[in-house]
Amino acid sequence: MSRQIKIHSIDIYPVKSLDPHSVQQANVLPCGALEGDRRWAIVGEDGKYINGKNSSLLHTIRARFGDEFGKVQISIQNGAWRQFELPGEAACLAQLLSDHLGVALTVQENGQRGFPDDTESPGPTLIGSASLELMTQWFPGLTVPELKRRFRANIVLETSEPFWEDRLFAEPGSVQRFRIGDVELLGVNPCQRCVVPSRDPLTGETWPGFQKEFARLREQSLPETTSREHFNHYYRFAVNTRISPESRGSSISCGDVVELL
Repeated sequence: MSRQIKIHSIDIYPVKSLDPHSVQQANVLPCGALEGDRRWAIVGEDGKYINGKNSSLLHTIRARFGDEFGKVQISIQNGAWRQFELPGEAACLAQLLSDHLGVALTVQENGQRGFPDDTESPGPTLIGSASLELMTQWFPGLTVPELKRRFRANIVLETSEPFWEDRLFAEPGSVQRFRIGDVELLGVNPCQRCVVPSRDPLTGETWPGFQKEFARLREQSLPETTSREHFNHYYRFAVNTRISPESRGSSISCGDVVELL
C-alpha cells in the first residue's frame, strides 16, 4: 500500500510579510482563504504593500500572535517585546513599524478576504516535506525549518518523494481537484517566487545566486509527471489553490489525508 499523504503543519500569517503562527486547525472563509491569513497588511502612503519584496528590513522584525490573532507582540532587531491589541492599537503598531522602516505607513485590516498575493487563487499554498529535505542538499547549511520560513507556505504535506505536490496542479487552463479531509481544493499552478526566499528570514541577508541555482536544480529535479507548460522559468515552488465553494465554511487540520479526485 502506498503511503498516505497527510498535512504535517499549518501556518497562518496574520500580518502580511511578518512571522507565521502555527495552528493545528484552520477554518475556511467564504472567500476561500484561511481564516486569519494575511488579515492585516502594512501599507505605504501610495497604497502599495510594504513587504519583503521591497523592504529587507522587515526580516529584522519578529512577531508573535495569540490564537485569536487579535494580539500581536513585536520585537525590533531582537529588542524588547511590545504587545498590541488589534484593531484598536493598529495606529500604534503602524507608528512603531514606521519608525523602524523609515517610511510613513498604516496597518490595514480585511477580515473578509485578507490580503492574498494571488487574488484569483486565495486558497492555502502547499509544499511537501520531502522537497524541503532535498533543498537542504541544494543549499548546505540551510535547515528544513529555515527553508519553510523562506517559502512561507500555509501547509506542509508529509511526503516521501520530492515535489510530490506537483501532482496537485494540472495543465494550464485547467485545475486538479483534490480533497484534504472534508475540504475540496482546486490546484491551479506552481507559485512563481520572488526575492524573499533568497534572504535569511531573520536577518534579511541574501544568499548569493540563490534564485539562479534554485531554478537550475528545480529543472533537473522536475518529476516526469509534472506539466512543464507552467514553467516559463523554474523559479517556481509551492502550489497555489482555490477552495471549492461547497467546502467554504469547513476546516482543515493537521493529520488530514490528501486524496486526488
